Amino acid sequence: MADMLERIAKEMGDVYSNRREVTGRGGRPMRYSDLTDEQLDARIAQLLGTAGIAIGGGG
Repeated sequence: MADMLERIAKEMGDVYSNRREVTGRGGRPMRYSDLTDEQLDARIAQLLGTAGIAIGGGG
């Protein structure tokens, strides 16, 4: 089923997609090279939450 949906999406110009792209203000790249790994993890979690993407393994 997923394969069929993917083919349909491609034929329709990739209208159906779960791809997300996050950019900085004004569409510029975000820069995080000055953050520690822990700070970067926290920022990624914050951005994913803002985008409505659930994180963590509550399985």
